[in-house]
Amino acid sequence: MSFIDHDHLEVSQLNAGVTQIELVGLEREGENLTARIATIQPGNSVPLHIHPTHQELIFILEGELEGTLEDHGVRTLRPGQSILAPTRKVHGLTNKTDSPAKVLAIFPTNYVTRDLV
Repeated sequence: MSFIDHDHLEVSQLNAGVTQIELVGLEREGENLTARIATIQPGNSVPLHIHPTHQELIFILEGELEGTLEDHGVRTLRPGQSILAPTRKVHGLTNKTDSPAKVLAIFPTNYVTRDLV
């Protein structure tokens, strides 16, 4: 068990306009758990994708995002709202505002896989 100081974690690029830090994962004491905070800059997105072997819980921390979830359509999401994306269901996020948005993404695995659609 650890206390995690987010200011000292490495920032990585997920794709253009989207950065992330890994709070817990294979390299950071995760036992079948990965948790990441992603920042989505204005006009950028986490493109539509699936996770072929696991689900994902996305919790909106800051800002406003357009969320897409297969079989549920598109919805505007704000802090305090979440998306639960089941295994193999298409989902994605788009920031159509003028401010950055942050999400907490949680995966019940140390081996996060993502296939773009």
